[in-house]
Amino acid sequence: MARAVAAGGLLVVVGVLVYLVSAQIKPNLRRPAAENIRLYKSRVFLRNSLLGLTGLPPLVTFTITRSPLDLVFFGCLLLALCVVMAPSAKTYQRWLIR
Repeated sequence: MARAVAAGGLLVVVGVLVYLVSAQIKPNLRRPAAENIRLYKSRVFLRNSLLGLTGLPPLVTFTITRSPLDLVFFGCLLLALCVVMAPSAKTYQRWLIR
């Protein structure tokens, strides 16, 4: 039980650190366009990694209960995150203007 609490706490700390790092990645219009795109892609990667952690609870419940419903929920959650968080030219332009 203590290991599970420690692992959960560590997961929260890692999530907060990833969020803080991704929030610090900001555009600069004086940089070359290629570097801004590289920074944007790295920010998207970090954000999606953080959002990928939201899929861990359904996977943990699947390992405990062996219910296929949890696995289906995880798959739907993963597909929804892929669709919603896909980078586009519009989101890049909004990030660049910020």
